[in-house]
Amino acid sequence: MKQAAAPGLSAYRQEANRLANNGKERKDLYTDNWDGSEYKGSKFNILTVLALLSILTPVLGLVFAYTTFGVLWG
Repeated sequence: MKQAAAPGLSAYRQEANRLANNGKERKDLYTDNWDGSEYKGSKFNILTVLALLSILTPVLGLVFAYTTFGVLWG
């Protein structure tokens, strides 16, 4: 984890955010993907999407070819 540059800097930023947001916490800063300052991620990312596409495209093509054999081609 990255440490703050100065000990009081974090408190200063929290106070500045509180003043800028009229004392309210911003809801968009909190998601299920974060555990404190550590990013947990989600189940899906670009690698899983690419893996699904690379597997499903030929499989669906083969299923289409099998079901249309003798009707559309062959």
